[in-house]
Amino acid sequence: RYVLQLHPTGHSSRALSLHDLAQCLAERFRQQSTVADLDQAIRLEQEALQLFVRGDP
Repeated sequence: RYVLQLHPTGHSSRALSLHDLAQCLAERFRQQSTVADLDQAIRLEQEALQLFVRGDP
């Protein structure tokens, strides 16, 4: 999650960082079945997709 502080809103790598963190949380959900991890992974992926759609052809 620290990487999101390094890549704040508007940073060119934020979408990729959001996606990477979401993938990590999804994997942790698969291993530990912590629903909060899955919920956050979904939110992060949605945010990443919005950034890709808006700013990355």
